[in-house]
Amino acid sequence: LDEDRQNNLLQNILAKRHYLYALMEKYPTREDYRRHLCALFNVSPQTTAQSLEKEFRAAIPHVEWKNALPVLLSSTSKTTRDPAAIVESFLSAPDRDLVDYLLFFLTKENEPRKKLFTGLDSAKRDQIQDGLDREQIRVTAYAQGIEALKIIDATASLYSIVLALLAIYQSLKREQSLLDYEDQIAATRRLLCDSSDYLWVLYKLDHQIEHVLVDEAQDTSPAQWDIVDAITDEFFAGEAAHTAGTRTAFVVGDEKQSIFSFQNAYPEGFFRMGQRLG
Repeated sequence: LDEDRQNNLLQNILAKRHYLYALMEKYPTREDYRRHLCALFNVSPQTTAQSLEKEFRAAIPHVEWKNALPVLLSSTSKTTRDPAAIVESFLSAPDRDLVDYLLFFLTKENEPRKKLFTGLDSAKRDQIQDGLDREQIRVTAYAQGIEALKIIDATASLYSIVLALLAIYQSLKREQSLLDYEDQIAATRRLLCDSSDYLWVLYKLDHQIEHVLVDEAQDTSPAQWDIVDAITDEFFAGEAAHTAGTRTAFVVGDEKQSIFSFQNAYPEGFFRMGQRLG
């Protein structure tokens, strides 16, 4: 990455840090997270690009190709004969780059080719179609496996950066006894939603708060909405609702003006809150 993209990457990690902290609690090391990614992609953690390629090469159907190549090379279409000739050269040189073989079945974007050959009569076409279709399925699965490994390893490497950067960030805050803006939101949410004393805290607040105003609600984050939900959950019910006088909850915003996605704005929460309070 160039310098600007590196800076953007680090800023994005910091912007999403509280989501990443939750991830880090579940997966404290790069290898823990890589195993999680492998499970998502249904890939064994021991699988490598080299092991996939070795397994793939060993299963190339040479007997099938021995029958198919003469048919393909007899095609009246140059766009069939030339790729077939490349496959023929590949099969005669076991160490040749696998891309030469894959491109018979896949486009450069790794998508399966819609037509593997042209310029053959129906008898010749029927003679080789099933075998080549089966091999195309195998080739596609192999290409997808390689792409999955690239994604897994790149993401795991990014996770290493996440772990290192956020460890430094947390250390700097501890050294200076600081909380950032997101820390305050997260701490308030924990106090009102997840702490062992949250019911007592809410009970005390229920006797103190009469009016709640949420301005610019289209830019309120999910964690902030959780705080609003906790405060207003019993706002219009129970004993406090009758002893506190007139209570109001005023939420104002415009979904079309939501511009704080970088701070995890959740404009859908505005609509949901309207339904809840309505």
